[in-house]
Amino acid sequence: MRESKNAQAPKVRHANLLDTVTRRASECRTDVCYELIKSAATKKKRGDYVSFPADHPIVQIHRGSMLINTSSTADSTTIIDLENQYYYVNPRHAKSEFDIDGFKWKIVLDTQQIIFTLLSELDHYSSISLIIHCTDFVSSSTFTSQFDRCGESVIHDWLPGGHHVQLEVDQTIHESQFDGLNFSRPFDESNAVLRVEDEEFHVHSFLLSMASQFFRILFNGSFAESANISKPIELKGISSCSFRNLLNCIYGYPSVFRITRGNIAELLELSHYYDCKNVTMFCEYNLCHDLCYNIRSTQKMEWAVKFDLPTLKRQLLRQEPHLVGLVSCL
Repeated sequence: MRESKNAQAPKVRHANLLDTVTRRASECRTDVCYELIKSAATKKKRGDYVSFPADHPIVQIHRGSMLINTSSTADSTTIIDLENQYYYVNPRHAKSEFDIDGFKWKIVLDTQQIIFTLLSELDHYSSISLIIHCTDFVSSSTFTSQFDRCGESVIHDWLPGGHHVQLEVDQTIHESQFDGLNFSRPFDESNAVLRVEDEEFHVHSFLLSMASQFFRILFNGSFAESANISKPIELKGISSCSFRNLLNCIYGYPSVFRITRGNIAELLELSHYYDCKNVTMFCEYNLCHDLCYNIRSTQKMEWAVKFDLPTLKRQLLRQEPHLVGLVSCL
């Protein structure tokens, strides 16, 4: 839409969509002036304009962008309520951006199509899949999309029949992992065995003692387990997968292991529990430099307070002073 220099009233360009408006006008529960719309549709010369009063409903609808309301039912699920502008005038004006668990998206409800575009950066080892449930409360459709990089768009054919549309979007992040080290058998003169769940990990007591106050006491203290570390020592309350990630981070970060959005929370938990200061420092560095993509600032601040990450806390308060209110509540 653009305005004529010689008239005060807004102008609406004649387009094929005016025929669509005319056809659907009887369905719209507004006080649209059908005579004016029909007269506009008869002007076939390209570039013709039709004048409407500034407060006319067709002008107000045409000027407005798509109304959107989002609410999260879980970290990875978002409900989107929107007004289908295609139902009224020009769908190309109906654009909105929204957020799912830190990842930014753009949605365009175009002529008989719905288009999703990823606006956030992804690392080279990640991809995102979306499961999109669309309904106009008369009919519904479900689409699946895969995204591998920022700026990528996926188009689905869909023509809603009503002006109220609701989308339920489920987001899943896929991260490829390094194989890491093999702790299932002795290697490089390992001298201790730790058992987590049903899995045994062959480790080096001197290396873990340097990395963790917990293991320093376990291997060198007066505990019964310290007398013969060649026998498996059982660790309870953690999963074998999480413990393997902790060991790989101690042994191999960053050459054979990387800290990601998917494992950083468990690494912070375990490094805090086992007092692995270097692992905590690695995690804080990744959070300060946004190496784990698209983690919300509020989530970062919660971790900064819970796991005592002073550098991250200062950075967040400097960049987003409003987070001080969150700190007082934690």
